[in-house]
Amino acid sequence: ALNRGTYTRGRVMVGFSESAEHKSRRRREVEMVLAYRGLLLRMPDPAERTEGTGTTITTLVTELLAHPDYVDRVT
Repeated sequence: ALNRGTYTRGRVMVGFSESAEHKSRRRREVEMVLAYRGLLLRMPDPAERTEGTGTTITTLVTELLAHPDYVDRVT
């Protein structure tokens, strides 16, 4: 489609980024980033990203609620 000029590069990129497969692959990472931003008001560092990918979102949120940065902020 791109070589034939049927679609622009942008349209092809949007097709990939909005595909169900891409969303499924990225869902866990997006949930993790949202949890960090929402609770700790920061992005996870590379080590936290690696650690967080193997846990459920419920476990991650429970851990973040006990994190010293969160506890210090809300108490």
